[in-house]
Amino acid sequence: MENQQLNEYLDHSFDELMAALPTGAEFSRQIEAKILKARNRGWFMGVIVLWLGGLDQLCARFGQGLEFFITREVFYRVTSVLPPENVLGRSERPGEFVVALDPFDKIETALQFCERLRREVDTTIKLFPFKEPSIIVNVGTGLSIYPTQADSAEALLRLCDVLGGCGRTIASKSACNP
Repeated sequence: MENQQLNEYLDHSFDELMAALPTGAEFSRQIEAKILKARNRGWFMGVIVLWLGGLDQLCARFGQGLEFFITREVFYRVTSVLPPENVLGRSERPGEFVVALDPFDKIETALQFCERLRREVDTTIKLFPFKEPSIIVNVGTGLSIYPTQADSAEALLRLCDVLGGCGRTIASKSACNP
């Protein structure tokens, strides 16, 4: 019974943490503030979308509890490597997070962080070995950069949405047709 109580506590705590993450207009305001900061410095600013592919297959086979558990572990991994000046936002899609990066002077900085984030989350996913080869859970990232690709929060988020959509489509096709 103690394990069940601990899991219920962790689930409740995770729900509270997720609810506290900015979404929609609040997240856009935070991105706009970072764009202004980048513009004043003559630097770049980026938005990363991070998604977990294959969660729908996992949920269909094992139920939503495992999907929730993996998403929770990914959340904790992301927050452990995210510098405090960056902002983690919640997407409306399950298994998807968005990160607003603090301004940076070289695009390579954002690319390196994006790759580090992907590797960290991939490491977390590999902690869950699935015995069924038909279930492939993978991680993908997309990065949009101000001012080279977009000049507003709305445009950066829209580009991330496109990148995420393309990535999820490619991941699901490769998962279905290995």
